[in-house]
Amino acid sequence: MSGETDGALPTTGEGQTLVAGVRADPVTDRVVVREGVLQVETLPPRPSMHHEFDFQADTWKIPSERATFLARLERDRRLKASDWTQLSDAPGVARNEWQRYRQALRDVPAQPGFPEHIEWPTPP
Repeated sequence: MSGETDGALPTTGEGQTLVAGVRADPVTDRVVVREGVLQVETLPPRPSMHHEFDFQADTWKIPSERATFLARLERDRRLKASDWTQLSDAPGVARNEWQRYRQALRDVPAQPGFPEHIEWPTPP
């Protein structure tokens, strides 16, 4: 242990990373070396809690597996919200239109561009 580290940066225990005496928040900041000098840069605002910063693309992105999960969650929410339309005693319901809408919701994962680009069907 002669001054060697495992490559991990020390933290304060409060979610901040210590680099050469500089505090950097791992969610909102990045540490860069410019002309041999460590600098802390603040990232652009995070669009949502689901976004992660892609340092190679230099932008916030929702990871594909998370986007798929969230899209299916929203699809399921919309299906559940329209379950009542399929009851035999639902008052004044155009059941066939609702069935088409519900099928369109089930088909959402087959859309080109899913899960990043979704055209949600409009309820009747």
